[in-house]
Amino acid sequence: MRSALRAGALLLTLIAPLAVAQDSEDSQASEGSKESPSFWSRSVDAVNSTTPFPVGGKEAQDKGWFSGAWDGTKNIWRDGNWDLLVSGYTWHLPYAYSPEKRQQENSLTWGFGIGKTLVDERDNQRILYTLIISDSHYKPQYSAGYGWMARWKAYENIRVGAGYTAFIMARSDIHDYVPFPGVAPLASIGTNRFSLFGTFIPGHASILYFFGILTFDAK
Repeated sequence: MRSALRAGALLLTLIAPLAVAQDSEDSQASEGSKESPSFWSRSVDAVNSTTPFPVGGKEAQDKGWFSGAWDGTKNIWRDGNWDLLVSGYTWHLPYAYSPEKRQQENSLTWGFGIGKTLVDERDNQRILYTLIISDSHYKPQYSAGYGWMARWKAYENIRVGAGYTAFIMARSDIHDYVPFPGVAPLASIGTNRFSLFGTFIPGHASILYFFGILTFDAK
């Protein structure tokens, strides 16, 4: 769990330049400004722009960050399109597992979940989801979380994306299903209707995990 939290902190640091690139036109200093915002201030603002806070109502935002983020979360659930999540495949990286151990681990981590996806004016995605899968030990694994994806058009209606997910998870092999938090990177390729997602879980797990999201009523 500690390695996941350390990886999460590093991930948010890496996400900041990505979000800055998305908002570069809006973040330019005015001509009359004598002093540009500090790197730390710009990084915090960039990371905050990937949270649910910006899609919250102004009245809620004026009450504080948590109020604005909670209102944004409710707006994603209210206004987003329904998702069906389909799991999935897990690749246990060879450097972390012996051949015998890899044969014992479950790679076909099948499962399903539901969620909501809201696409903003920049074609970025905000995703709320719940997911139940068969983990590497053939035991149920439960998770719920939030994801943010910056997306770019690759070819016609094909888009590639990069972002992160923050989640709460419960597993049999970690304190016997006591929920714990985590943050992980996300990458995607697909259309507005269906995309294949992948993530890397470092540390003790050392896996690549793949799943798909089918979005209903998406244009």
